Amino acid sequence: IKYETGKVATAFYEGTAPNECKVRENHRNGDCMYFLGKQGRERAARMVGDDHHVYYFMGDKGEERLYKKHAKGSRSCSYYEGSPGRERLVREEGNYIRHYKGARRREYMVSRRELGEGAVEYFEGKRRGDERLVKRVFPWGKEIRFHGSAGYESVASVHWPEEGLVHVYAGNKGQERLVETKRADGTRQLFVGPRNEERKVRTVLP
Repeated sequence: IKYETGKVATAFYEGTAPNECKVRENHRNGDCMYFLGKQGRERAARMVGDDHHVYYFMGDKGEERLYKKHAKGSRSCSYYEGSPGRERLVREEGNYIRHYKGARRREYMVSRRELGEGAVEYFEGKRRGDERLVKRVFPWGKEIRFHGSAGYESVASVHWPEEGLVHVYAGNKGQERLVETKRADGTRQLFVGPRNEERKVRTVLP
């Protein structure tokens, strides 16, 4: 088969004449496309790419769109939404579940959930690679807030909403030190000293 785009493929069929159905196409670039459906209505259902990733499609013949990609040698799957040729990444599932926004090829991550303890991380930044971590929320309510550019995020504060307690930190990533605690009743405690050696120097009552 030679397509209008110039792509050349070898097609394979199953069934008896005159009802043969196309089941596979092998492309010169190494892609292998698999089809489902009756004769004349065969639709692209799955493709094993030359990169050995597996791509899954949905939709009728001529209207197929990519909806999932399974990465080679891993449990990671990517999910897509959008019309044919305009599919954009919306979610990735593996060790984490990541959610994305943005136009095709300009997707950026907005949140990430750990599958272990279930913490959800939230990001800001509207360009891939520029997303910066701003908050990590745990199922039991604990919340860690961050500041700083992508890759250099440091802990700014830790919140325990049920206890009405906030710890405030200062310092670069990996060197954060406790400088203040705040309670719901307005009580504040001030600390000085290097990381892991902080000592209380003052208590401010409401």
